[in-house]
Amino acid sequence: MQSQVFDLRKQFVGLGREAVTRLQIGDDFWRELEAGRLGAIAHLVSCWSVDEDWNHWEYCEQGGDLVCLMSGVIDLQLEQGDVTNKVRLTSQADTLLIPPDTWYRATVVTPGLLLFVTPGGGNRTRPA
Repeated sequence: MQSQVFDLRKQFVGLGREAVTRLQIGDDFWRELEAGRLGAIAHLVSCWSVDEDWNHWEYCEQGGDLVCLMSGVIDLQLEQGDVTNKVRLTSQADTLLIPPDTWYRATVVTPGLLLFVTPGGGNRTRPA
């Protein structure tokens, strides 16, 4: 099989114990992932353009989301209990490991691109 270049903003990569798989993002993607129909995915790798503040918070039950700045300047708001802290990612490859039991959201200083490595399941969102 010939290697193919693809846009990580349009497909996810699933990291399993036995394989690395390109995953198509469709309307049922999250439902299929949570139901285990996409295979044994330990972590997802994705890349997102961040042009405006997120209108939601994210939480991963398993903890350990990794967020890496590819471009731009992005603030990550981290909420643990009643305490909210801000971490600013300013330089390419600035990386933050989100602690367990933490809700987080991105706010834009300068539009950019974020790379995520996220445990493959148990993610929740809520409105900002």
